[in-house]
Amino acid sequence: MNSAALNKCEICDSTKEIRASGGNTSGSPRGLPLTEGSISKKVKRQTNTFAEELNEKLGGEVIYLTDDAESWVIIKKKFDMPPSREAFNSAWSSHPPSYHKLKVFGREVFENRWSQHWSSSHGEGYSYSGSRAIALCYKDKSIAGAEVVEELTSRCNDLVGRADRPCYNACLQNWYEPEHTIGLHADDEKQMDPSLPIFSLSWGGTRRFVLRPKDKDKHGGGGVRELFLDNGSLLVMGGTGASIGR
Repeated sequence: MNSAALNKCEICDSTKEIRASGGNTSGSPRGLPLTEGSISKKVKRQTNTFAEELNEKLGGEVIYLTDDAESWVIIKKKFDMPPSREAFNSAWSSHPPSYHKLKVFGREVFENRWSQHWSSSHGEGYSYSGSRAIALCYKDKSIAGAEVVEELTSRCNDLVGRADRPCYNACLQNWYEPEHTIGLHADDEKQMDPSLPIFSLSWGGTRRFVLRPKDKDKHGGGGVRELFLDNGSLLVMGGTGASIGR
């Protein structure tokens, strides 16, 4: 899922979030070269076009994070609601029994949430924060939660128009209790294709999501953005949105 392409999934006590980030494709606006200080009108127009055309399919809201429109997010409310309380409870109860171990500044720590990596095949690895997460296969219907992940992955491929040559094949799923958090980070691991947006689906209670630019002066970057993701909300992060830091 994350070797050639990546999808991420996350679930919280009140929120299930599935993020997808693509793989072995090229040609989207995010893959175009950008020169610091002077962004060409062609690049700006193409980046806008990609975001706007994707949003036409979603019917959500495009939010540009930088003046040059190089970085953007789309929010679509009620994109995919849990089909029932029982379905949500089943998804929630499928979280791993223990927290994933990380290495931060040479010190071993545990994530402040539960997480599970998924892939289109068993045993794929996803490396981040000094550790490697081993994937479950979302095509294996005997595994609890696999069907939900596979369905979202398929919808992501349909939305970017690559159903014939899937570019989303992985997912990192997180489960959050109300007191759980995730620190500021950038989804810029080498396994991920920066030419494709990241999709994030949330189930459960409303969660606060903060975007903070690494360099607010670069390409007209703005300040801190605070978003609130409700039950069933889809967040799409495109351009350099995934590497801004959040």
